[in-house]
Amino acid sequence: MMNKKAENHTSAPAGIRKTVSGEPLIDAPVSKKIETMSGIISAISFKRGKIETGKFEMRPEMVIVRPEKGSLFAAVRDDHYLIGPGEFILIEPYAPHILLPGIDDTEPEGEMLCFTASADPEDKSSTFRVPGSASVLTPEEPHYGEFVELYETTAGFVSAVDPDPAARTLPSLFSAHGSLELLCSYLDEHLGWDYVQTEIAASWPILEKPVRFICENLQNDISLGEITEHSQLSTYYCAHKFREVFGDTIMRCVLRLRLGKSLALLVQSTKSISEVAACCGFSSLTTFCTVFKKRYGHSPMTMRRMKMR
Repeated sequence: MMNKKAENHTSAPAGIRKTVSGEPLIDAPVSKKIETMSGIISAISFKRGKIETGKFEMRPEMVIVRPEKGSLFAAVRDDHYLIGPGEFILIEPYAPHILLPGIDDTEPEGEMLCFTASADPEDKSSTFRVPGSASVLTPEEPHYGEFVELYETTAGFVSAVDPDPAARTLPSLFSAHGSLELLCSYLDEHLGWDYVQTEIAASWPILEKPVRFICENLQNDISLGEITEHSQLSTYYCAHKFREVFGDTIMRCVLRLRLGKSLALLVQSTKSISEVAACCGFSSLTTFCTVFKKRYGHSPMTMRRMKMR
């Protein structure tokens, strides 16, 4: 049985912020660290129902997922998490990740709240991110109940907002309700949600097409020419931006994503080693085993046994 990954959890501080009357965070003023949140939040969406799984992707939004039926397995970069019904996983913007049904193999259903936040809307390199790549909130966390209240209020409000863009302006949205401001304040205070400047955010409009193409075609034999052609960029410029943002060549980035997906499938699925290799675009089992062991220090079979204990 796989143990839930816990080492990346950030424990909430003992002293929580309350009003003078002792009411919980939902009625408290927003954090002083970020004076006003309404001007920096955009691209808000909320979905309920079946959780889309099996797709490796990077998103510019902060993603909060809560399964209500079935468990959810998440691989975020090289970290792995098992999220049960009622628990949350918060995935930072631009973190490569894949969501899969959990070990009970039930198709997960639940909800997903996504939003972007930038300290300076004019500065495309500014964004807010959680510590590491992701954090998991369970009912055992000290302030889980407060987070649920904030999340449900925010999600319910966002889903009820008129989809007409003219009616969905941020000033009108936040003059009607400030729940998302409080949610951001909670993340800031209890999870260390912080403002950073990142080349990924600044370069996302340029890299979005090639990155999405790669993530959607990891099972295929992708060539450098196909990636640059799909990006509508010159090979030199595309390679330059990949190295600038990800610190590696384009094809090395592809390999890292293939390996991340393979590790997720090894831990979560019952697919054979050969099937995992094929699903992740490796031309042969020998090649897969060689590069996997070089990256993780163990063979695929050994890693599966270690993670499923």
